[in-house]
Amino acid sequence: MRTTRRCEFPRKGLRILQRTFSNRWIYGIFGTLSADGQPAALDAGGRALLGADAPGAHPVEVTVTDPYASATFAGTLFVRDPNDVEPPVVRLDPALADALVTAPTALLASVADADLASWRLVVRASGTGAPATVLAQGGAPFGFGPVAELDPTRLINGLHTVVLQA
Repeated sequence: MRTTRRCEFPRKGLRILQRTFSNRWIYGIFGTLSADGQPAALDAGGRALLGADAPGAHPVEVTVTDPYASATFAGTLFVRDPNDVEPPVVRLDPALADALVTAPTALLASVADADLASWRLVVRASGTGAPATVLAQGGAPFGFGPVAELDPTRLINGLHTVVLQA
């Protein structure tokens, strides 16, 4: 079971189609969906139309039940404020630029934004195509200070890139 939505960061005033079931209804399986703690009506295809009326984070919870078990999945729908046209401001410690890291090192950073959805700090081996490793992540802005530790003994030898995204 997976949940999908059409628009990752919808703007205020849009309607979001939340599909709660990936394939089709099967006899004996039913589900419920709530957004901001309020139940949302599901149609015969397991979909709900959610209103994006207020900017910010909105908790969404889906419960699927069959004759044998029940499972609950939680997530967050983030609605952008159309009046916030400024991108987030991210800052990594400039001392990290081209630094040779040979021992565990605190990574200093900051993220500022009035309408922040999320941020994450990752490290990836340069030029290898290997997936990035998440060092830290969150949903609230923070001032300049230690956010994670980079331990080179946990990385393969070579060049690595640290990326702070918001």
